[in-house]
Amino acid sequence: MLRYLKKASFSHSSYKGFSLIELVIGILITMVIGGAMMQGTSYYRDKMLSINVKEKAYSELKNFTNYWKSKIAAKEWQIDEDINWREGGQIELFTSDNPDGNDESIKGRLYYKGVKVIKYDNYEYYYYTLETKVSWNILNDRDSLTFAVDQIVFN
Repeated sequence: MLRYLKKASFSHSSYKGFSLIELVIGILITMVIGGAMMQGTSYYRDKMLSINVKEKAYSELKNFTNYWKSKIAAKEWQIDEDINWREGGQIELFTSDNPDGNDESIKGRLYYKGVKVIKYDNYEYYYYTLETKVSWNILNDRDSLTFAVDQIVFN
């Protein structure tokens, strides 16, 4: 009878499998690792979006600045001496093509201002100090880029 009881009872050496506590701890560790991976993925997705938008804004601002520099150089700068920022239009910085039809877009606004600077060295000449700026809202933050250049007026 003693031999029969030894076979029927669970001994530690023949115990195989997981207890409920071990299973719950394993699931909890897996959930923590999965949550950390999701948070990291979301963080880097937002950073990549910010970099892409800033790269597009830089390209658009460079083109906008070159446009106004050429206007100044060709004596086509038709603006009074007001030094306030003027609006130069709206541009599309990012558009996502979601398959569900909810397209997200980030738009930026361009601004410019110019100040006439007159110099008297051997002869009188003048140039403009041109400032251009693009600003946009991304992820509930406001961001902007600004250029400041000097452009001489050609005769």
